[in-house]
Amino acid sequence: SLHAQGLCVTAIAAELGVHPQRVRDDHAVLRLAPHKPPERGKAGAVAAGDPPPRAAAGATKPAAPAKPAPATEKAA
Repeated sequence: SLHAQGLCVTAIAAELGVHPQRVRDDHAVLRLAPHKPPERGKAGAVAAGDPPPRAAAGATKPAAPAKPAPATEKAA
């Protein structure tokens, strides 16, 4: 019935409290094509009703190391 509701393997496993491989095995026995999980991009997160991701307080992204300038002089 969870498959008929359109739930993906991960969601079915979470609902039943089993490992996702168990759900995949059951799908194979019953010859059911598993549903794909919902998109997790910006639009997918909003469509799925998930709150937007938040950065941890005070967390900053580390700066990329500076690249050396290309050499423009030719050896004589």
